[in-house]
Amino acid sequence: MRDGAFLLALQHFDRYLPPLDERPVLLILDQLNSHMTLEVVEFCRRRKIILLFLPSKLTWCFQPLDVGVFRTFHAECRRLLAAALSRNLPIERRSIVSIYGAAAVKLTFTKAIIKSAWEESGLWPFNPG
Repeated sequence: MRDGAFLLALQHFDRYLPPLDERPVLLILDQLNSHMTLEVVEFCRRRKIILLFLPSKLTWCFQPLDVGVFRTFHAECRRLLAAALSRNLPIERRSIVSIYGAAAVKLTFTKAIIKSAWEESGLWPFNPG
């Protein structure tokens, strides 16, 4: 991702975060160059977004999100799409976006599912023993 593109994505992301008086929030990133620009760091400092950069070659630690959250998301998308097709609804770009939105917002990216994915991996709560 080009440097400017990530900053634009980050600004979009910021619009959906809690108000400044309810922050800080934590954003976990890999060490892609576009994530570590001065503009990105300054924007995050102003918007009370704490950046945590994962060390190189350690993104495997975050497989719980891939397995526990994104797998659930894709399964929900398939289920909702199959339901729409079974009702002979026309499938157009707008309906695909609404299906993905329903799967993401209402069914998948919930606090309970995200927390469960981390707990099942043994990565949270932190237990060094």
